[in-house]
Amino acid sequence: MLRDLTLKIEYNSENDDILRDFFVPCFSACTTFDRCVDYFALKNLVSLVDGFGDFAAGNVRMRLIVGHKFGIRDVNTLSKIFLGTYSKKGSDGIALDRIMGMVQQKRVRIRIAVPASDESSNVFNERLGIFGDDSGNMVAFSGTLVYSPEGEREFETVDVFTSWNDPERVARKRRNFQYLWEDKAKSVHIHEFADADRRGLLKYSSEWAVHR
Repeated sequence: MLRDLTLKIEYNSENDDILRDFFVPCFSACTTFDRCVDYFALKNLVSLVDGFGDFAAGNVRMRLIVGHKFGIRDVNTLSKIFLGTYSKKGSDGIALDRIMGMVQQKRVRIRIAVPASDESSNVFNERLGIFGDDSGNMVAFSGTLVYSPEGEREFETVDVFTSWNDPERVARKRRNFQYLWEDKAKSVHIHEFADADRRGLLKYSSEWAVHR
């Protein structure tokens, strides 16, 4: 259970290995994961499938709200995954086939945050996440582990809140995520990935143009 974990109230990349010390233990103990993040790379989802047996076995359900800028290869691959037509051999192909199965079973759901108007910021900057388990325990966090396009780790702080020590803050984070998920915000519109792809709402990230 999440409550059995020994967690700090803050993880800082200067002093902590955020992935090893926070994300890995929480993924190993959770059954649900809700996440808002500005930029999404398919390789991160592949890493989850490869690294966490419970996730690949269907014991974890994930909902992602992400910004509308993608690398071109990720857009092309995700489009095939959501259409159920992806097929490729090799280790990454095996993981992507599993992801396609999870998408079809709605164990992995991805929605896209698109600015509501030209006057809005062109970037979706919300960064929050919520782990949950079958006993109702929750761990919420603000911030994210960020890597530059070259793979260098940037300075990062993640603030952590637990339902047993800070229930009001966790409940607020959960409401904020659900508010976005249900497309109730004024500054952004939330679309299912397939709908955003079909309507041409997905944009290529500037990183792709430089690092392709």
